[in-house]
Amino acid sequence: MKFSNDERRAGHQRMAEELAEWGRQWRLEADMIRCPYCHSVQFATQADRAFLHDPGCAASTLGEQYPWRSLAWILRSL
Repeated sequence: MKFSNDERRAGHQRMAEELAEWGRQWRLEADMIRCPYCHSVQFATQADRAFLHDPGCAASTLGEQYPWRSLAWILRSL
């Protein structure tokens, strides 16, 4: 299936917006993702598990708790 330049640009813009949103909740550092609030980390080899925040972390109830899956979904069109 071929996409027009406008469709491709719109898809890239959508991906950029989703990445920016993802980046507000997570930090990617080499092969690990870090919560910017409690600083807990999850390695890529643990992608099949929910992210474990420190007790009392405000981010534990916000958004996606499978950050590797979420990142893969955002980048799926590459």
